[in-house]
Amino acid sequence: MRPTSDLDLGPLTDGVGLGGRLRAIGADNLLVLTAVVGLLLLLVPLAVLVGLLATGNTSDGGALVLLAMLVAAGAYVVGQLGRTAGASGGFAAFARCNGLELVTGVAAPSYAGSDFAAGTHVVRQAVRTRGPSYVEVGERFRVTTPGSRPDGRRPEVYLRVLLHRPWPPVEALPAALRDRAQALSGTGTEPVRVEVAGAELTVLGSRPLEVRDPARVAEAFALADALVAWVAPSTTTTTPAAPEALPPNGPTGPTGRTRADLAPRRGRGPVATALAAVALLVVGPVAIAVFFSAVDDDLGNEQSARFVVGLVVLGALAVVGAVVRWLVQGRR
Repeated sequence: MRPTSDLDLGPLTDGVGLGGRLRAIGADNLLVLTAVVGLLLLLVPLAVLVGLLATGNTSDGGALVLLAMLVAAGAYVVGQLGRTAGASGGFAAFARCNGLELVTGVAAPSYAGSDFAAGTHVVRQAVRTRGPSYVEVGERFRVTTPGSRPDGRRPEVYLRVLLHRPWPPVEALPAALRDRAQALSGTGTEPVRVEVAGAELTVLGSRPLEVRDPARVAEAFALADALVAWVAPSTTTTTPAAPEALPPNGPTGPTGRTRADLAPRRGRGPVATALAAVALLVVGPVAIAVFFSAVDDDLGNEQSARFVVGLVVLGALAVVGAVVRWLVQGRR
């Protein structure tokens, strides 16, 4: 397995131009969704506000204040998107500079880590070394549903280490490694989780990786190297084949799963994601309005109206969840 101590961390803090930010957004379905929401929230109220002011229709002060608040909210979302895209663009440049594979905004049900295998989390952004045995460092993102805890909407760090052969049973990490993993990934209330399944070890933390911080990225790779060094005497009873001796889709270990089997799925692409977001935010509300206008006369009392509204809300949430899962699950 390639050592990671010689990685060039400079791109993580180098400035990222507009082109790099746009490429970062286009490569990540989650950022595309955010971009569509932010731009609609900014441009639509702004256009209405400018139209009202240009025609002198300023008698309804409440409406003007509401439109101004929506414009401010949209500007905030777009500004945050620009900063996030800058960090993602630097992470992508870091991957290119060091010959690493970049993974962004997709589900990874083939990963052994329980959060990925259960479908509750997707890969937010990650880089991995090349070869049949590899290290992957990145952030995962909870696919939120109604009732999810609010802090589950932030990205959380994870490490994956895939070896040529199964890891030995891991009841507990040595104290030094456990302390390093906790310092990197855990918080005072949520300890880091270490999971082993076959040839794959996964470290699941509760803090963001913070990809603009070279020290944290370097420590994540150093921790992965330390885990490999710790287990190496138990897993190298025979000399492993060199990376170039195994084809990219060749077996990775006794489990028989190939590198392609272990890879996350590809995203749907920025165009499909943008169209889905527009459909949800524009077509969806229009369809709901048309539905209520059609059934308005049939709602005989307040109780019936509340029941129908509840069904519509549940249906809308189900549709939103299905579309988001379709986007992040991607395709092979």
